[in-house]
Amino acid sequence: MKWLLFLAGGVFVLLAIGVIALLLSGGASGRSRNEMAIRISRPAAEVFPWLIQPELRKKWILFVTDSKFTGEKRVRDTIVQRGQTLELEYEFAGMEPPRRVDVRTTSEGFDCSMLYTLEEQNGETLLRLVIDTEYKVWFAKLMSPLVSRDSQKTWEEHIAHLKKAVEATPVASSSSSAVAR
Repeated sequence: MKWLLFLAGGVFVLLAIGVIALLLSGGASGRSRNEMAIRISRPAAEVFPWLIQPELRKKWILFVTDSKFTGEKRVRDTIVQRGQTLELEYEFAGMEPPRRVDVRTTSEGFDCSMLYTLEEQNGETLLRLVIDTEYKVWFAKLMSPLVSRDSQKTWEEHIAHLKKAVEATPVASSSSSAVAR
C-alpha cells in the first residue's frame, strides 16, 4: 500500500513540475505569436490570390478539405486534422492587393489574427506571415507555449506548400483576380 501512495505522490510532483514549467514559459498569458517568412519566385500580384481565393487556398493549406466564400470578404474552411473535422470562418478584415491582407477568425476556443505582407523585389515576393492568437479556454491558455510551437511548425509547412504551388503554376494562369467577391 505504501508503494501506491509513493507512486501517486511521484505522479503529482511530476504534474506540478510540468504545470509550473508551462506557466513559467508563458502559459499563463494564453497568447502566442508566430512569425515566418518565405521568398516566392513570382510577383506579388501572382501570389496574392492564393491567400484569399478558396479554390487556391485548398491547394496549399494542409488539412483544408473545402473552402468557400460565405459572404463578401468571408471564407469558410473545412479542416480535417487528427481525425477531427472543424469549420472555421475567416474574415478578410483589411486588404491592400497585392501588398497586404489581414485575416481574422474567432471560435469558442480562440481568437486569431493573421497578417500577410508581400514585398516584391525583382519579380520575386517576400511573403511574411504574423499570427497572433489569444486562447479563451483555461487548458489551452496553459498549453499555449506547446500549441504555439506546433502551430509554428504547421504554418511553416503551409507556406512551403504555398511556395511550391505558386511556383509550379504556369505564369499566365496564376494571374487571376486578386479581389475577393
